This record gives sequence, structure tokens and C-alpha cells, in this order.
Amino acid sequence: MATTDRTRRHFVVYRDRSTLAWSVEEFPGADEEAAFARMAALENHFGDQHSIEVVLLGAESLETIRYTHGDLFVGEECAPPVVPTPNRA
Repeated sequence: MATTDRTRRHFVVYRDRSTLAWSVEEFPGADEEAAFARMAALENHFGDQHSIEVVLLGAESLETIRYTHGDLFVGEECAPPVVPTPNRA
């Protein structure tokens, strides 16, 4: 079955390569802008910390992301970083 906008979800993955801590925040397909805003907020906040990796991935499920990008999930799961995401106008 092909992925459609209704079944696709967006996942913002945060990973600290120095501690192997990681977290995932999920956004429904219709909320693509919120996922981009969250990724941008994290990148801006951690921009000078080279051990921090922030990626935005799209798939039908987190299981698919874990299968295709398993290297992001090595280590301990942690709470998402507390970084404010600016409101969209």
C-alpha cells in the first residue's frame, strides 16, 4: 500500500552522539509545518553543539523509521529536550 498524506507521519528525532541519548516526537501528516518548526527550533538551540543531531523523517510508523534509521536509536531513550518552538502566525 502506498503512503498517503493521511497515513504519513513526521518524526523529529533528537540524538546526542556523546551520550547516545535520543528522543522522538511524532507529528501527524497534516501537521507537517509543526514538525518543521520543531526541527528548526531544536537546530537553532543546539546549532553550536556538534554532538547533537536533529533529523526530520517521514513514514507510516515509528517502526518503519526504527528499521530504516536504526543507528539513530542506539543508546538510551530520553525525554525530548525542553526547547520552546515559536508559534506559527
